[in-house]
Amino acid sequence: MVETRKRRKTWTHEFEEAIFMPEEIAQQTAPQRRKVYLSSLEAHIDALHVQLLSLGFYPIVYADLERYKELNLKTAKSMIATLDHRAISMKRKIEHFEAEVRNIEFI
Repeated sequence: MVETRKRRKTWTHEFEEAIFMPEEIAQQTAPQRRKVYLSSLEAHIDALHVQLLSLGFYPIVYADLERYKELNLKTAKSMIATLDHRAISMKRKIEHFEAEVRNIEFI
């Protein structure tokens, strides 16, 4: 007999150390931590929406999303990774230039 029911994805624990203190990991069960993680993720998304709204980038016009309609998950992840890499690179450049400015100011 073939199982037709969709299986739930397993909860990965790879980022727990970045989110929870060791004591919390020891004292809470995985389902308890999952609830905390999801509510904290939802709060972060809400904060991002507020930030995007204040910058005029939210809400997004539905027609503007049409070009991403056929985008698959692998491509989307690649696009996000590229943006993240660029953001980190720009942040490092800004830090470098700020350090240079501080050095000039001390001369």
